[in-house]
Amino acid sequence: MRPPPRPRTAVPPADPPQPRRAAPGAASKTAASKTAASKAAASTSAAPKAAASKAPAPRPRAKLPRPKSRGAAPKSPGAPAPPQAGAVVRVLPGRGAASRAPAEAMARATAAASVTERLAERAAARRHLLHSRILAATITALVAAAAGWVILFSPLLAVRADAVSVTGAGTGTYVDAAAVQAVLAGTTGVPLARVDAAGLRDRLREVRGVRDAEVRRAWPRGLRIVVSPRLPVAAVPDGGRVALLDAEAVRVATQATAPKGLPVVDVPLGERTERPLRSVIAILAALPADLRAQVDEVGAQTQDSVRMRMRDGSQVLWGSDDDLALKVRVLVALRAAPGHEQVRVYDVSAPSAPVTRT
Repeated sequence: MRPPPRPRTAVPPADPPQPRRAAPGAASKTAASKTAASKAAASTSAAPKAAASKAPAPRPRAKLPRPKSRGAAPKSPGAPAPPQAGAVVRVLPGRGAASRAPAEAMARATAAASVTERLAERAAARRHLLHSRILAATITALVAAAAGWVILFSPLLAVRADAVSVTGAGTGTYVDAAAVQAVLAGTTGVPLARVDAAGLRDRLREVRGVRDAEVRRAWPRGLRIVVSPRLPVAAVPDGGRVALLDAEAVRVATQATAPKGLPVVDVPLGERTERPLRSVIAILAALPADLRAQVDEVGAQTQDSVRMRMRDGSQVLWGSDDDLALKVRVLVALRAAPGHEQVRVYDVSAPSAPVTRT
């Protein structure tokens, strides 16, 4: 007897492929793909049925799970399948994009308005700075002009006669005070800043008895004049009168007699005696004041034969006016040495080897 045949197990049809989302532009292609897929599925399901009736049923096979790609995120139920490569995906604007457009436009408008305001503020600041500088320059120019007028032309700062002081031209000098006042009278009423100090000093130097002068402004309306008078060092006979000469051999004054204490020079004025007279004046000017006061008379035939007679009766032989400083020191030392009262002649014509005679 033949064994009964084994029951044949029908092979379940394969799962139809899931539909894939595609862009609206590929709708026709998707429909065609669906039609082809359904036909293939129908043929696939029909083929096993026909084969099942002819061939023996195979053993059932266990389904093995598909290996999942490492790092892939689990799919949630109902999530749409990712688009295939090459598929065109169209993103439709939603509510979020529509709501962000006005906000972005408003932000751009606000930024543009802020930039415009800043530019306007900067322009206003520049105009204000320019106006301030122009105003400051105008005020400065007006103040300078007013100050210049007050200083240079206004009588507010003009010299007053009672504000002018003069020193060095008083009693005991040979300065012509009237001539000094006449020179200074021209400055009365002149603005102090316009007084010519240099020219005024030159005019004062021309006054008899004035050796030098210093002019200072005493603001706001005064002058200070300091006069350096010429001091006579010798009295020289001049036609029955006596001419007083200073250290520069300039005539200081002319008098009937020589002042007390002033040495009398026995050298008349004239062109022929100019050089001996200048040597005598130079020697007298080099003497200290206390020693010059002890000189009674000075004479010279030539410029190399100057001699002096002291008030105590002694004589000093100077020779020329060479080595004056050394000769003065030697004479002062000799007259201060013990026993100088008996000395009648001091010969310092050769100062390195002085000679004294009693």
